[in-house]
Amino acid sequence: MLPNIVITGASSVSCWVLGQCLQLTIAHRDYARAAKILTALYSSGTVPLGLLWKSGAYVFRQTTSGFRTIRFLQSHLEQQTINGIELVQELVATHVAAGTLEQAHALLESYLDKKPFRDNAILFGYLGIITMLLRNDEIRKLNDDPIDQDMRTALGLSDSDSNDNEGSNRSVSDDAENADSSSANDGSSDNNDDEDDSRVPGRAPASQLVNKNVYSHDDALLYFDKAYELDPNMDYFFPYYLPLLTRLGYEDRAKAIAIKFCLENPELPSGYRLVLLMLDRREKQDYTVWVELAPYYLKMVPVADWDTIASPLCAHYEYGILQGEDHLLVDLIDLLAQRIEFTRGQDLVALKKLVDVYYSTQELYGDTLATTVRHKVWKPRVTWWPKFLFDLPEFLDLEAEDVTGKSMGTVMT
Repeated sequence: MLPNIVITGASSVSCWVLGQCLQLTIAHRDYARAAKILTALYSSGTVPLGLLWKSGAYVFRQTTSGFRTIRFLQSHLEQQTINGIELVQELVATHVAAGTLEQAHALLESYLDKKPFRDNAILFGYLGIITMLLRNDEIRKLNDDPIDQDMRTALGLSDSDSNDNEGSNRSVSDDAENADSSSANDGSSDNNDDEDDSRVPGRAPASQLVNKNVYSHDDALLYFDKAYELDPNMDYFFPYYLPLLTRLGYEDRAKAIAIKFCLENPELPSGYRLVLLMLDRREKQDYTVWVELAPYYLKMVPVADWDTIASPLCAHYEYGILQGEDHLLVDLIDLLAQRIEFTRGQDLVALKKLVDVYYSTQELYGDTLATTVRHKVWKPRVTWWPKFLFDLPEFLDLEAEDVTGKSMGTVMT
């Protein structure tokens, strides 16, 4: 954090040492001592605030309430020398963790008509997600609703963040408060105002909260559209943007966006997953695209969900085999073998499927196809194929496998 920077003044060496100590105390989760070091650094007046606020916010989240963290960040946001975009992102996430979604929404709206904020796709994506949260009837149950929990994850919030209102690790909160009062310079000395709504910048009393009916999915869509316009490859909000498009009747547009992202970013499995889950396999055109993309996704993520991805592709291969496309047998066995390999033999569904497929096709397809399967599928997996062939499936233990290449050669001859 502080190494390799120039700090003017007689205390520059001391500040550098304190910076090193701050890193160590945070690494060892000694937040009480970290808060004291932060107090000293802020009091020195020689360390740029831009170098301290991230560490300060992290320590605050561990030692005191979300409301104090909000005040801490708000005081820094008023400093013109700090990266405002990063700070706004952090402040928005803290508002969401504290449950003050209306204030997070208002904060974003107040900045997104200004430069450089209006050119930031992440902030518009945040605003879209928060608007969806506000529209949800269960906005006061963020920790109970799975959908809301997914949205919290998209904002980078951990489970511990949701407990900020309880003031975790209270034994060191007073030390952290010293850093707050030193940096904010707001003249506040009240130690018991963690839950005082009126003290939180931009937070209205509960009786004055904005009616959530003001927010709409149409508004959320506008924010998502703007984020996509600014950065088409910013996919973190796609799991909410694309279903929202579908819900509002723009299904074809949602599919087009997902497929475009997938084709332009072939190395990212997230794009493939979005497309595969959106396409309707009951429609011929969608099914054709799905079958083309699914194998690529499973190559990147061999342990992808069995019911929605792997099993339907197996069914496609099996149907093709019955129609005379014998070469698909190689693809089918390779898919199952790869899944077993990456799950260390723990995926019993795939294992049973492989047993059924392999032994039921041994006699049906003869030596030529069996030889092809051995060379394309089993030869690269020299360490465990003989055990699969000769032992019962329940005894397959890839962790302890020590079969040598020599034994594999014996099997294949």
